[in-house]
Amino acid sequence: SLARKMLDNLVRARSQAESHLADAKSVIHPMRSLPYDVVSEIFSQCVPTWTMDDVSTQSLDPRLAPWTLTRVCFRWRHIALLLPNLWTYIGLDF
Repeated sequence: SLARKMLDNLVRARSQAESHLADAKSVIHPMRSLPYDVVSEIFSQCVPTWTMDDVSTQSLDPRLAPWTLTRVCFRWRHIALLLPNLWTYIGLDF
């Protein structure tokens, strides 16, 4: 029926509007406007400081930083991969 088609069109339009709103909110998120050096420092604080006594494979756990930082968005991945201090220790258990 005509009423059903109109309702379906309105529901589809609403869904698209909600999607566009979510996209717009993510673009203006404050994290996107932080300078590189601030993000770098935050990332550095996320990674544990390993000592020679730490004999574990926790550094290879993909659920922990720095691995998780590389999977958030392109910008975070780019920054994390450019920071050598995030990747200076990889624990291997032989």
